[in-house]
Amino acid sequence: ECGGYGRGGGLVCVSVSGAPALGTLLDAMEAERTSLLHPEDTSRGRREHEPTKLPSSGCPAIFTAAKWRELYFKHPNSFVVCSVIFVLALTTVVVLPMEWSLMNKGVPPVCSKGGIAVMFPGLAAGGNTSAAAGAPNERASADPQLFIFSGDSKHSVLIQVEKRYALRERVWRNVPTVGDKSSNQHELPAFQVNGVPSPRWKSVAVLANDTTMAIFGGESALGSSFHKASSNDLWLLSAPGQGQIEWRYVDFEKSGAKAAVPAARKAHAASKVGSYMYMFGGKTCPEDEDDGEDCEELGDLWRLDLTHWRWEKVGDTSQVAGGGSGGGESEGGGGGAWKGAAVGGPSPRHGHTGCTARVRDPSRGGELTEYFVVFAGRADKDGYFNDIWAFNTFNLTWEDWTPDYDHSTAEFFPSKRDHHHVASVDGYGSGGDDGDGNGEKNPKMILFGGRGEPSSQKHQHKSSKVLNDLWHFDYVKKKWKEVRVRGKRPSARFLADYTQYDAAAASEGSDSLDPKLVIFGGDTSVPHNGRVDDLWELDIKTSTWRNLEQSFKC
Repeated sequence: ECGGYGRGGGLVCVSVSGAPALGTLLDAMEAERTSLLHPEDTSRGRREHEPTKLPSSGCPAIFTAAKWRELYFKHPNSFVVCSVIFVLALTTVVVLPMEWSLMNKGVPPVCSKGGIAVMFPGLAAGGNTSAAAGAPNERASADPQLFIFSGDSKHSVLIQVEKRYALRERVWRNVPTVGDKSSNQHELPAFQVNGVPSPRWKSVAVLANDTTMAIFGGESALGSSFHKASSNDLWLLSAPGQGQIEWRYVDFEKSGAKAAVPAARKAHAASKVGSYMYMFGGKTCPEDEDDGEDCEELGDLWRLDLTHWRWEKVGDTSQVAGGGSGGGESEGGGGGAWKGAAVGGPSPRHGHTGCTARVRDPSRGGELTEYFVVFAGRADKDGYFNDIWAFNTFNLTWEDWTPDYDHSTAEFFPSKRDHHHVASVDGYGSGGDDGDGNGEKNPKMILFGGRGEPSSQKHQHKSSKVLNDLWHFDYVKKKWKEVRVRGKRPSARFLADYTQYDAAAASEGSDSLDPKLVIFGGDTSVPHNGRVDDLWELDIKTSTWRNLEQSFKC
């Protein structure tokens, strides 16, 4: 059946068995309308100026198509009124609840890139954080909390934002913030506003414990001004429970720590290994200079004690002959270096990633050993990289884990890139297919996206290609494998805020964990203004993506 919808004669049709073709139906309806206009009453002026009255029965029932048709032909003005009422009713019943549902999800952070993402374990029922740190079945009652801080928005404006996302509720929330009040304002660094770290991007952060995040460096705004420069300040964010968060600045001079502090930098890489945060490389630039001859690639390796908050310098490849290409001497050396400082290792770079691998070391009789793994990145003079270096935190040596790439084909290894996203997972599951005879899957690094090396204009990232490929690197076999993703996946992007966490397995009573990679926002194009604000979660075991929140128009 067809019912008229609009004065222009448009139709809304419902297909039924035996219905005539649409063209024939339109002709029949037009003929019926003409017959209803009696030849003796052709004065359109008189008809149009008569007052509009609804039929005595009022607007017809929504699903009575015959009455709608009668109303359209005999009372066209009344038909318009009834149609408006119908649209308003439909909006009230269908559209408004949908909009309200979106409002209940909260407002996501501003479209941005290069910010910080950290996953707090969350609170169990009753607000007890200890359960979130317990066994998998205890963690199942906790709702992990994703924390997003700062970033670079459209037009290269650094933004100050603190947002929390509850993964189980799937709701964005603003977070009440308290600045550092333990020191006088003049004792705090220039990169702060009211005791809160100033807007920044390309920083690093790790979770020191279940309720405390440590964030270091990045390109930061100088107070409340629009000027920005590389920074080397260390801040702690405490998030006890679901309430407000508190910032604290770590003042190394005031604490009497005589060890050297790393030079100011951005686009460096860090990861938590045991009770330390290991950090490598980056790029340092003077005020208001993003690239140029005055910027310096760094190749130094540091570790931060996450209990006593002291820095120690482990090594510096920019000061070792044969330890890589490019770069001069890094600032911040000296008293903090170990006597047995590491030599060799990755060349100075920025835009690389760092993660933690737990691998059995044959030289130690198969003992489980923790490594700080550095992958890819870029140097302004040397271009892009796709090498893999692992720092053995037991014997303090660098190991080159780069496969013997066959550069005649690009099928078996990822392309060179920077500002990509990684996660690291231990061996998991039974009945593994890694072929090592141990019944387990080997520990791996997961790689997603980034900004790839341009095919022309070498080293010029403005001609780069944005990627959304997914790879696994087997820490044991030292081999890459590209993963073919089924279903939805994030659009190609780089510089997204990303982190990983272990979710309790879905099966009841299971003691296993499901590792996840979470990414927010990023840049989808090399030219400016490609930023997004969607939220995705990768199930690492099944290599399937889940779109937690869609992107609003940025």
